[in-house]
This record gives sequence, structure tokens and C-alpha cells, in this order.
Amino acid sequence: MGIIKVNTDYITDETIAIWLMDLFKNEMEEAEGAASNEHIFALGSDDDESAAQHEENAELNRQYVEILKDAYDEVAKYWNK
Repeated sequence: MGIIKVNTDYITDETIAIWLMDLFKNEMEEAEGAASNEHIFALGSDDDESAAQHEENAELNRQYVEILKDAYDEVAKYWNK
């Protein structure tokens, strides 16, 4: 996607890189769980409008995960060069 640009100039120590990678990884796990929950809510919805809203929320969480993956990969690539 390339929507986020991590300023690697500030990553001056391995610890900072690890913290950032952990932050992104934890947030990805949270968003993946939220996407799964939203999908389950959509399946259990009583009406089409509610189901559509939950599916939209699930898709937004999946998009967020992709952005976080890009940021994680950028830090990992920079630090592990």
C-alpha cells in the first residue's frame, strides 16, 4: 500500500526498532481480532443495514492491518539491513 512512511532517521537503536515492531504487531493482532468480531456480528445481525455496517467495519480493520504491516515491514527492513 505504501500509505504510511516511517521516518527511519529516528530509529537510532535496536531497542527502538523492537519497540516499534512490537507496537505494530500488537496493533495488528488487535485489529485482526476486531475484524473477526465484526464479521461474526454481521452474521448475527437481524437486518441487512446492521450487517452491512459490521462488514464495513470489518473491512476497515483489515485495511488498517495492511497499513500496519507495511509500517512493520519498513522498520524491519531498515533495521535488519
